[in-house]
Amino acid sequence: ILIANDPDTEYVNLRGAPSNEGSKKCPADLQSYYNNLSTFLLYDALRNNTCARTLDLSDNLVGPEGAKCLAELLKVNQFLTKLDLTDNYLGEEGCRALVDALQYNDSLIELDVGGNDVSRKLQIELDRRLLLNRIPSELKKVLPALRESDPELTELNFADLERSPAPRFPLKLQVMDDSCTDFLYHVLCPNETLRTLNLSYQRFTDKGIGRLVDMLKVNRTLLKLNLACNPLITDDGVDALIGVVQLNDVIKQIDVGGCRRVTFGKQTELEEAVRMNFQPPELKHTLPRLLKNDMSCRKLMFRAATDPTAEVVKGRHAPAPKGGMDDDSCRALNHALIHNTWVTHLDLSRNRISSAGVAALVPALKASVSLQALDLSENGITSEGARVLCEALRENRVLRWLSLSDNPLSESGGQCLVELLKVNGRLKTMEVNNCQMSTPQAKLLTHLTRMNSQCHEVKDSMLRALADDPKLRFMDFSALPQPFYAGAPEDRFPSETTDECVEAAAFCLTHNKHVTELDFSNGCVTSQGMVAIAKLMRRNSTIRSVRMANNKIEDAAVEEVVEALRLNGSVTLADLSGNPVSEATAYRLRMAATLNAQPSAVKACAWRLQKGDRTLKTMRFDVLEREGGRYCDDATCEVLLHYIRESGFGPHHLDLSNNMITDAGVPHIVGILEASPEMEWLKLNNNQISDQGGTLLLRALLGSPLQQLEVAGNEIEDPVLLQQMERRLQDNRKRVDVRPKAVVGRKGYSPVLNIERDLDAMKLADDDILKDALAERTTILVRTW
Repeated sequence: ILIANDPDTEYVNLRGAPSNEGSKKCPADLQSYYNNLSTFLLYDALRNNTCARTLDLSDNLVGPEGAKCLAELLKVNQFLTKLDLTDNYLGEEGCRALVDALQYNDSLIELDVGGNDVSRKLQIELDRRLLLNRIPSELKKVLPALRESDPELTELNFADLERSPAPRFPLKLQVMDDSCTDFLYHVLCPNETLRTLNLSYQRFTDKGIGRLVDMLKVNRTLLKLNLACNPLITDDGVDALIGVVQLNDVIKQIDVGGCRRVTFGKQTELEEAVRMNFQPPELKHTLPRLLKNDMSCRKLMFRAATDPTAEVVKGRHAPAPKGGMDDDSCRALNHALIHNTWVTHLDLSRNRISSAGVAALVPALKASVSLQALDLSENGITSEGARVLCEALRENRVLRWLSLSDNPLSESGGQCLVELLKVNGRLKTMEVNNCQMSTPQAKLLTHLTRMNSQCHEVKDSMLRALADDPKLRFMDFSALPQPFYAGAPEDRFPSETTDECVEAAAFCLTHNKHVTELDFSNGCVTSQGMVAIAKLMRRNSTIRSVRMANNKIEDAAVEEVVEALRLNGSVTLADLSGNPVSEATAYRLRMAATLNAQPSAVKACAWRLQKGDRTLKTMRFDVLEREGGRYCDDATCEVLLHYIRESGFGPHHLDLSNNMITDAGVPHIVGILEASPEMEWLKLNNNQISDQGGTLLLRALLGSPLQQLEVAGNEIEDPVLLQQMERRLQDNRKRVDVRPKAVVGRKGYSPVLNIERDLDAMKLADDDILKDALAERTTILVRTW
């Protein structure tokens, strides 16, 4: 029947008579058992048989030699699926032959060798061989290549096993189950080439998933694992996958879609865990600590290292690094930071973050209660990212330092930041270097952040000045208010005016047309702040008064202010009392400011004196245009004395009639006479000089060459004083040297007649020429010794 290959003969029962318990088969009855000779006959009968599936030879006397014969049969017969050889005295040698034969057989699923004194090790190997025959043939074919890490085998797809034609053997697996995962574990742990493994549409359970998890703990080359449409996988199996993903930073995709017993929440959690493998290692290792709100996580730095071979062109946006954080990283970071209360510094510079990444960080920025510094420089943030960031920071009350340098923000992004700083009073520093915005806009952002370092009242005043509020006339920073709530930190608001405050105020007043008075007294302003005021004076022409008393300003900065006042015609008061400034420098500053309060004719003469113009012979201030009702007064005399002394020469004629000079100005006039040795006449008619001032003038005439002095219309009532003054003037005219040098109006002579006091020159003088000059009333300039 077996030789005829009868299709109805699938089960061949050649079971022998079982022996009694504890006894052996009787040798006299050997003919009733199948022995090794019978196995040779079975070999010939089953060698070409294709119908028999089960062969039962239990309780016989096959022995080691018969086992070897059956082993040869298994090598050629690929249709037998079950073989029972229990209690056949096979021994270790016979079982070894059967195990070795299974590597050439793909059909045998069950082989029972119980009761044959087989060692435990050989039994385990036999079971493994049988299990290998039970798995799908497609998997069995690739196992050797996987074990040897074949470089050409990088992808395996077992998703179409269920749709393949029905196999020849019903006991053979149509799809993979948990038994296959043992083979996958052994071959994939040492594998270094496989990148993608598709195990969808299989019959894995949580137990098989656990075996795959053990494999992923060791394997560091597998990138994609597809477990979709495995109906027996539950949330417990997905939890195991989530746990291993936190240890395996190589796997980039695990798909469990279509698993009916897996909830959507677990599936989403697995996707988030896998997505973390796309992030930098620093972020992946830090996120669990952030989620636990670890108090040791305070300063986080995720700055990517730039490519040293990349060319960076000055003035252009820095190239994005190859690695580093991206928008997905920001989403993961936002999830970890949204409930964190310890992180104070976050450095995300030199990454690949775009506007979408900034938008992902918005919830964390709005909810943050500890973040004080944020660095987003050298990324790809555009104006849209700046707009989104500003919306988040409008609600943030703790961030104090922000860097957006080397981002293409453009003018529109800069305008969003300007509007933010007008509302957000906590942001003290903002860096926007190389952000494709104009220089004035960048300076505006810098000074707006400096305003945030001041109290609310000061900032409000600066913003009004920046907007050129017509109602704002006086800006007082001399007494800054203290923090308005108890327990406020000491650095919340400065208790004194600083250089940053002065620089911010100077920037806001650059184009202001209404503020006239500034007061920065009683602060800690240094020369740096004074230089900012000097620059402001060169541009602003409406400020009248600047008070900076009791600060820390030095001489070098004051000299710049003096130079600025020469160009500024509006500042009339500059108070620097209480500063470490020398008396000479303070006096020069006061004179420069006082000059701005004088009529324009006085300013013009002072300017010519500063330039060293020696053609300035006559100064007339008797008939002025009366600019705004301004007259020459005592301060005018002091200013003229100061600039005459600085120039080293004085006028020949000075007319100060019809002004408001009092006795206080007379000492300065006396000083002008002393500094002007060539002065010939002085007119002081119609002023407010009394007898006291007249006495000083009389004393000054003793050593002066002055020949004419007019004091009519003043308050001098002593006639004796007036007679003495006239007598002194007559004496001065008698002492005049009479040697002429030239006569006005004569051909070949210069328009000035000079007379020397040298006695030898008097002897050589031409009396006729002198008489002609006096007859024509020519002006004579007297030069003393």
